[in-house]
Amino acid sequence: MKLTDYAKKSIEEHGVTVDQVEEALNNEVARQVQEDGRIRVWGWVDDLGFYVRVILLSDGETLPNAFRDSNFTRKRKR
Repeated sequence: MKLTDYAKKSIEEHGVTVDQVEEALNNEVARQVQEDGRIRVWGWVDDLGFYVRVILLSDGETLPNAFRDSNFTRKRKR
């Protein structure tokens, strides 16, 4: 996993650590490819008690953003 400079700052601002991002990727429960080629990945993080949404660039490795997604379970039920 490669982090952009923006990701290094924004992840912490969103209350998520790099280790938690890796945990979310290892515990993937859903994946969606956006029209622009970016990939959304949702994974559960035990420490947070939340799903974390990880955004990857189209290369599948570079991470520009990740954040808690407390609405994920409600979105899945729709």
